[in-house]
Amino acid sequence: MTGMDHLALWTQGVPLQQAYIRFAPKELAERWQALREESSNLAVLNRLKSAVETDTFQAIAPENRWAAFASVAPTAIGPTGAFHTLTQQLQARCVHLVRSGQLVAVGYAVPRAVTDKLAQVPDDLWLRRVNWDKGIISGSGLRMEDVRIARAQTVATKPAQMMASLKLAAEVVAPGRPSKEPEIIAAFEKLRAAGQIDPSRPRVQHYDLIRKTIDPSYNDKTPGLSTNAMQRILKPYFDALDDDPKLKKP
Repeated sequence: MTGMDHLALWTQGVPLQQAYIRFAPKELAERWQALREESSNLAVLNRLKSAVETDTFQAIAPENRWAAFASVAPTAIGPTGAFHTLTQQLQARCVHLVRSGQLVAVGYAVPRAVTDKLAQVPDDLWLRRVNWDKGIISGSGLRMEDVRIARAQTVATKPAQMMASLKLAAEVVAPGRPSKEPEIIAAFEKLRAAGQIDPSRPRVQHYDLIRKTIDPSYNDKTPGLSTNAMQRILKPYFDALDDDPKLKKP
């Protein structure tokens, strides 16, 4: 696969932390969600609260309530084994789908450098240590992070469709101060279409032009347009230009 293929997979993919649920059959995903809610801290606290507010519990002498609480707590907490068992089953199923070629996983090898590109997770790495909570897979001297999983047919996405999906994905931002990511990507695409993005030049040389395209009055105090932000947001786009000549010119 080319760097463009890896970019398509990563952009449209699901973070490893969520993939085993996203690609699970609907009925199993719903069952997992129900078990998760039943075993949540809030649900457990509510059951404990209900248990100690009963007339039977309140009638127990204060000095004996701790022992009584210890006896009712396991029932109030409820079984957690079913949730953990299903989680492990869905994770194992997800690994099988990847190793059988139905899904594809891509991420970054670490330690990372600015010039590092997305790469497909090696098949044998799935037999090592998979940290589903952090989106990291490691073993045999290799560690990959920011792993995302997508359906294998994603690689068939055409360049124009790919860029459209990248713009759409950038519009989903976290709460807080509005992200400049959509504006940065839009400016990059505008300049690329005008032939002003030259992959043969150092990437950092394009940043000021991108900043001025976004905000003609840009200065060092303008938020959200730092060099670090540019590197983080535009890295996969420059990578795609390096690997797919069709995207270098409109």
